[in-house]
Amino acid sequence: MPLASEISALVRVHWKSFTAQARRTATKSRLLASTILFFLAGYLIAGYYIFSHGLAYMTTLPVAGHLLAERIIYMIYFFFMIMLVFSNAVLLYSGLFRGKETPWLLTTPLSPRAIFLWKLIESFIVSSWGLAILSAPLMASIGKTFGATPMFYVKCFAISVPLLMLPCGVAGLLVAGLVRYWGRTARWLLWIALALIAWRIGSGLLGPADSGEVAKSLNLSQGLQRVFGFTDITMNRFLPSAWMSEMILHWSHGYEGRGIFYSLVLLSWVGMVGLLCTAGASRVTHTAWNLSQWRRAQSTGRRRKFNAELERAFRPGFLDSIPLLGRRRAALVRKDIREFVRDPAQWIPCAIVFGLLLLYASNLSRSSAGEPKFRFILSALNFGVCCLTLSTLTTRFVFPMFSLEGRRL
Repeated sequence: MPLASEISALVRVHWKSFTAQARRTATKSRLLASTILFFLAGYLIAGYYIFSHGLAYMTTLPVAGHLLAERIIYMIYFFFMIMLVFSNAVLLYSGLFRGKETPWLLTTPLSPRAIFLWKLIESFIVSSWGLAILSAPLMASIGKTFGATPMFYVKCFAISVPLLMLPCGVAGLLVAGLVRYWGRTARWLLWIALALIAWRIGSGLLGPADSGEVAKSLNLSQGLQRVFGFTDITMNRFLPSAWMSEMILHWSHGYEGRGIFYSLVLLSWVGMVGLLCTAGASRVTHTAWNLSQWRRAQSTGRRRKFNAELERAFRPGFLDSIPLLGRRRAALVRKDIREFVRDPAQWIPCAIVFGLLLLYASNLSRSSAGEPKFRFILSALNFGVCCLTLSTLTTRFVFPMFSLEGRRL
């Protein structure tokens, strides 16, 4: 069977399963469906209001208003791309090498290449729909702020699809390569790369605070250069996020030539990464899966030892002795702690969220909020960050556990 026919068969099967589940949810769980639709609509309306008013205010600032708005757009898409690479890599690894569906699919007449490409498509769909909803109010507010034509929204929607496909392909190459060639050399190279990235970010963001010097500077050009210098990395022409930002800004101002150029560059890179995933990464799927299962079997002894230590750490008497907890609540807490530690799909997102929160908190000393108005704004933003973090953890852990275990409990 051709490769395209195998992938289309998997797509049809999963599409029928998804439509049946969505139809069942819409008919039998109307409260859940209406709650999801209500919050999605609320975010779209509130996000458009916040983005449009924020960009409109920044464009009215003298001298550096438009430059500040453009730099913020560059930064937003830069972090969007980083988030997409991480989320696609985690989803692809969990679904392909740790999921229960892959061993069954490997016993079918489907080729391992088709299974890899389908899992890549699945991770793209799961990770990209949320980002598409997040960026929709931003697109609409940019068009309104700069007075774009209706064709602007059509072009941005069309080019957003390949933009979301590119980090998915990069994540597929990284996951397939690391799992297939994982060893001492690859481990050291990965740690060195992460250390260099952390050093680069830390030297730029966590350096000594010089906001007071900027505020006291009488040279406006030097002050702007020092303030905007931290965002120069987001404008690197080798980054796809910079291409997308260039296209949006040029199309919003009515300049078609540069937008068409960067869109063709983006499409060519998407085609090249897709070709590498299809012709290269997909061919090592079966070998990589066997190696991952072998490594998993080798680590069984270490995992049993770790679980034994975990059992001793959270023994029944430890949590039962806490006042106002009780034996029943202690049993539930003990179960949730064990599940959280043993499941990478749970502690990895938490590590990312708290890592971003630590990066944010460590940069609070760089803000020069001398006036009461800016102190109030900074306090409101800090409170908003805490609320968003708690809501992320709540929707990630509390609601799924309650909805999955409510009937059994």
